[in-house]
Amino acid sequence: MKIKPFITTLFVLLGLAAATTGSFFLGRLFLDFEHVPASGIPPLSRLDLPSQTVNGITAKVESYYADASRLVFQVRITGGRGFVDYVNLYDERGEFVNASTGFGPSPDPSLSQVDFHTETPLPGDHFKGQLEVSLSAQPGEMDRIADFRFDLDIPIHPALTFHPEQTVLVNGIQMMLDRVVITPAFTQAYLCYSKPTEADWGIGSDTMLRLDSQVANLTNYSLLFDKSLGDGSKGLELGWTPPVKDGRCVKIGFPIGSVAPKSFVLTLPTLEQSTPEVIPEEKAAAAYEILKAEGIDLEWHQIDHGSYTEFKSLPFGVSEEEAYRQFIQALGYVHAGTWTFEMPLNAQGK
Repeated sequence: MKIKPFITTLFVLLGLAAATTGSFFLGRLFLDFEHVPASGIPPLSRLDLPSQTVNGITAKVESYYADASRLVFQVRITGGRGFVDYVNLYDERGEFVNASTGFGPSPDPSLSQVDFHTETPLPGDHFKGQLEVSLSAQPGEMDRIADFRFDLDIPIHPALTFHPEQTVLVNGIQMMLDRVVITPAFTQAYLCYSKPTEADWGIGSDTMLRLDSQVANLTNYSLLFDKSLGDGSKGLELGWTPPVKDGRCVKIGFPIGSVAPKSFVLTLPTLEQSTPEVIPEEKAAAAYEILKAEGIDLEWHQIDHGSYTEFKSLPFGVSEEEAYRQFIQALGYVHAGTWTFEMPLNAQGK
């Protein structure tokens, strides 16, 4: 899956290692509500699995958390030098479980924390399968020095599914909240919307969810449907079909959840267009002039297999992230809302 430039920028800003799908963290503090940090995880349970030793390196899965949308494992590595570089989940049929993967911080250097967010909710109340952990001598190296596979048979907390089918029209863009899936530690929202143009318009990085007393910004983004992409299909998931024939449908995720959620408020201030591989010179020049009036001097550079932004001069107190945000706004790649979806919830789903 190709990661679009606007999502790539979020990766840089938010510092979350991820694989398979785009993931991003951006905190916003609200004094009236509990703020959930990016590094926060639900309580873990001990896992009694035999350790494994390969090439003098021993791995043991010590603890875990599991629900239908999120699985967290802590793996202790001893007896040698190496880096946990590759982790995968497989179901009981040996098939790959499609999930984004993050590596969380740990005060103990011998302990690795792996955080999976599944693309589709896991069925049932148990997960049977395997956890694959591979080590390399250096981060990012293809040559592996040890591979481990642990058999799993663990209970999972089920998901609650809601079908609000709410529609909001703001600034010429109609947006629909079609489905919400909530587990004790993760929330996913399915959104469909018209686009300002035929370009690649995604959900803005400033999107925020308030679930009861918790607040978090989005961490996961998946494109499900876009009429401008041939047949529109971009990985439709089993049991869900687009409720619209035109526009785009996406799924976004947040690292907060509840066993018995009561209130839900989703706020989407903007849509953001992916920065094209080549920005027209005249458009970039016009954006530079707008920014220079604000004391921001930067330049966009196109290089082989990518691009980068050179920050030449910034006003005091303005970060590179803020300057880049103003740059894409000056280019016209931000469409302002705000779209807000609010609803009461019940513990049985609906």
